[in-house]
Amino acid sequence: MKKAMLLSCLLSVAFSAGVSASVYTWNPEVTEGAWNDSANWLVDGAAATTVPGASDTVSFVAGEKAVIELDANTTVGTVTGPGANVDIVFRSVSGSVFGLRCKGFGTGAEEGGTFTFDAVNLIPNYASDGWGKWNLNENEVKIAGKCSFSADNGGALFFGKLTAPAGIGFSVRNGADLWIRSFGAIPEFNLELDNASFTGFGNGLACTDATIVFKGESPVWQTPANPNVTGTLTFRYVLPEQPYASGPFRNTGAFDFNPAGKVSVIIDPTSPAFSSGAKQSYRLFQFDNNAAYGILSAAVECEPLRTVDEVYVFSNMEGAGGLPQYLDVTVDGAYDPDYSPIDIRPYMPSPTGDGAMLFSGTIANLGSGAQSLTIYLEYGIDGVLSEKTAIATATAAGAFEYELTGLDMDATYSYRLSAVNDTGTEWTGETSTFALICGSLLDAAFGADLDNGNGSISGSLLVLGSGQTIVRLLIGRSAETLEEAISFVASSRGAFSIPYVFPTDGMWYYRLECSNRYGSDSWSDTTDVKSVNITDSNVYTWCGTDGNWGDESNWSKASPTSGIGYPTSASAVVFPAGTTASVAIEQDCTVASLTMDLTGSDITLRGAASAETAPRLLAQKQKISGSGALAFSRLVFRDSDNPWSMANQLSIGAGGRLTLSDGASLYCQRLSVGQAATIELRGGSKVWCRTAATFPADSSLIIDDSVFEGPDQAAPVVFTNSTLVFRGAQPQLLCFIGTCDQAKFIFELPTTPYAAAPLSISKSIALHCTSLDAGNQAIEMVIPRDCPARVERRTGVYPLVDWAKKTGYGIVVSSFNLDSTLGKVYPGDRFDFSFADGYNTGDGALPTDLTFTLTCYMGTTIFLR
Repeated sequence: MKKAMLLSCLLSVAFSAGVSASVYTWNPEVTEGAWNDSANWLVDGAAATTVPGASDTVSFVAGEKAVIELDANTTVGTVTGPGANVDIVFRSVSGSVFGLRCKGFGTGAEEGGTFTFDAVNLIPNYASDGWGKWNLNENEVKIAGKCSFSADNGGALFFGKLTAPAGIGFSVRNGADLWIRSFGAIPEFNLELDNASFTGFGNGLACTDATIVFKGESPVWQTPANPNVTGTLTFRYVLPEQPYASGPFRNTGAFDFNPAGKVSVIIDPTSPAFSSGAKQSYRLFQFDNNAAYGILSAAVECEPLRTVDEVYVFSNMEGAGGLPQYLDVTVDGAYDPDYSPIDIRPYMPSPTGDGAMLFSGTIANLGSGAQSLTIYLEYGIDGVLSEKTAIATATAAGAFEYELTGLDMDATYSYRLSAVNDTGTEWTGETSTFALICGSLLDAAFGADLDNGNGSISGSLLVLGSGQTIVRLLIGRSAETLEEAISFVASSRGAFSIPYVFPTDGMWYYRLECSNRYGSDSWSDTTDVKSVNITDSNVYTWCGTDGNWGDESNWSKASPTSGIGYPTSASAVVFPAGTTASVAIEQDCTVASLTMDLTGSDITLRGAASAETAPRLLAQKQKISGSGALAFSRLVFRDSDNPWSMANQLSIGAGGRLTLSDGASLYCQRLSVGQAATIELRGGSKVWCRTAATFPADSSLIIDDSVFEGPDQAAPVVFTNSTLVFRGAQPQLLCFIGTCDQAKFIFELPTTPYAAAPLSISKSIALHCTSLDAGNQAIEMVIPRDCPARVERRTGVYPLVDWAKKTGYGIVVSSFNLDSTLGKVYPGDRFDFSFADGYNTGDGALPTDLTFTLTCYMGTTIFLR
């Protein structure tokens, strides 16, 4: 006690002798002042007598606007901005670049805060041995609120690791630098580089969306790391009057994206480059390090600008192996934001009947300043456009069509569209040809509109050819195995819809075909193959007795009652109490959830006997409980293709029975066994249980040439007044075993000794009595008199128990009795049983069951270790 009191006193002295930190608040009445003037600081609301030091916190009140002048390198503990809408400028007053070094920055900054570093370096999370950026450690700087940072006039922002909320913004100007060693989570990242640079190392930018703006003659982004942008990464370039010396965006490694990511390249229409009037090329980004580097995965989009002289066009993005390594833009002319040309987009003409042709299209723009637009059709035979007729007059953007009749069925016509608006601006389209004898043409833009597999395939005939046109829908399980499902005769061009119900769930492939004939001529057209994943969100309740899982008549469906005939990957499946059924599952099935009420039920789920491998029943979530009977035969049952991700539970109630046979496999997160319940595994079956499993009074686990694999050491299998039977040539219990009070292990020895011990244990077994009233605790290991080895008078050494995980585990105590001299105990890592010499001689009745009893008497504890 005296030693404890002395230690307490010493600790108190040591604590009181430490250096206490203070919170310094910039005086809100000072809008501009020197950092090293104590008159500009408050401590606990009172005037300060010193300026903040290396252990102190600097804080700002809400709405604070101040310019703080630094005339030397300065170190503080933490800089925060707990007040909203602060606007703080740290400015060097001598022309030299000074540093503000702190252990944390912006951890309390709220929305609207701005921090500007004018010829001042911000170095948060500093290392003690210097001021340079290479001395940053990896401590994370967390910006808790939506605020912005600016560096100007050679100042710099250095971050070891940066984590910030959506909306964080950085503006770096006039030779300043932003340097981030690694990125934490930043949902939305905004950065403007105006004749300044960003340098990154370690991991790449990690955010949902990001916008990078390049301004001035020499902005630079340079990093070797891949970004992790799941949304859109926007590069906006304000092009200078003269091309860059090299691409502003430079990456020295591959620039890989999340597959959903997108790169958007935008040229700012206010760019000075558009006022030069000269044709010149700008390199926007480049990859410097390796010929195989470039942009991967992301879709690259370039926003167009409409100009009189086609102000710019993007070059092809080129690189080794097809990877784009650079992107160039060519500026040619002056940008006119008010300019908009006539924009007419004609469709291919299509026959509408004998001697008639339909011309149609879309007017996207009437032209600059126009109020109306007239479209003309010019046409004729033998390449001469001898006829001209007005086919549409428009006062706004929209669609147009015109049917030209009285045409020669056997002639080939030349034609073109032209237009003039009310300002006198003209437009002329390309000259092409048409003939009334022609094939039908499908629109490639088609798709499926489905609800639980029941819906339609939509398409469109752009051209209705001469003669009879037949449209066909082909479907299949792969793109190479498509077969015709439905066909019809098309009577008109335009959109159509084909009602269709996919027969089962899963991935389906489909396409449209059309064909037509006129006289001796025939034509055909086809769309690309598309795919659709059919799911059914119905609740399916088993209502049959014996039957097939894939038979619609065995299921009742909740609303909507339409849909696929049997459950699919989005379905909920229910077996109600009192169900008696043998259910055949002939192919792999996946459902969203499986609920079985075993109360009064007798259910067998069996795979197809003819299959080479057992079908799988995958339930993403399952709950099986009740006191009935459940059997799995030649079936793999688990929650997904990865059995280690179990999230399901199986509960066999009091007196219930679970049976696995013919190579069935069952995987569950938690196994619950009721009193007097039985689990029996036969014929190479397996149960895998990830967490707790307890076998209570009078319950049984029978392992017949099968495997029961139990959970880890954190939740061992427990046997209490229960029986474990090992049967067959190679039964296996692989697990950590906990308490085994009054448990009985029965080994029905086969004629040939086991290849490995049936009972493989990975931790010590402890028997203990907590009080004199608890009674004796015991484990019985029984070799029945009628087991094959004894009936046939076999000899040999049979390994019964093996402590396989760790040396030093095994039976090292010998305070138990053998009921027969035929048994031997081997201390160490294994417990073997061997028949004594001479056992095979002599006749007469077999001896009684051989029982090996390990007893823990009251008030003692025995470990098998």
